[in-house]
Amino acid sequence: MKHSIMDRIMTAAGFTALAAVTGYIILGWSAIPDEIPSHYNMAGEVDGTGRKGLLIFLLFLAWGLWLMLQVIAMVPQIWNTGVEVNRRNQEKIYRILKTMLEILKLLMALHFSYMIFCTAAAQPFFRGFMAVFLVSIFGTLTVSVIRLLRNR
Repeated sequence: MKHSIMDRIMTAAGFTALAAVTGYIILGWSAIPDEIPSHYNMAGEVDGTGRKGLLIFLLFLAWGLWLMLQVIAMVPQIWNTGVEVNRRNQEKIYRILKTMLEILKLLMALHFSYMIFCTAAAQPFFRGFMAVFLVSIFGTLTVSVIRLLRNR
């Protein structure tokens, strides 16, 4: 499946967000306090602390998930479409799923970058962050499933 311009923009934006926060951590490592937030409540307030090595784990997790989604997006044959794929609908179904994967990859990169930045800066999340995170993920999934069902 060919990459659309929007696919490339979303991939570049996600990569840039993760690269920027990785650079921020690397360049600012010595200025990051040894004790950083390790848990936030639903209001985005810090309610647990841990060692700054947690940031390394979070970076590996974020990059690992991003790379996994990058690879999965390249191999439509492994996608579980949830609908029958035939010659008539194949291009539409794969495009819907490719777009969904690209959006989810971008959202994941943006959310992890924000969480890592806040954690390194020992700052709370903005109020409603978890709601925005969940609505964006589940909203993307819901819209994609509806589009799949309409185009089967």
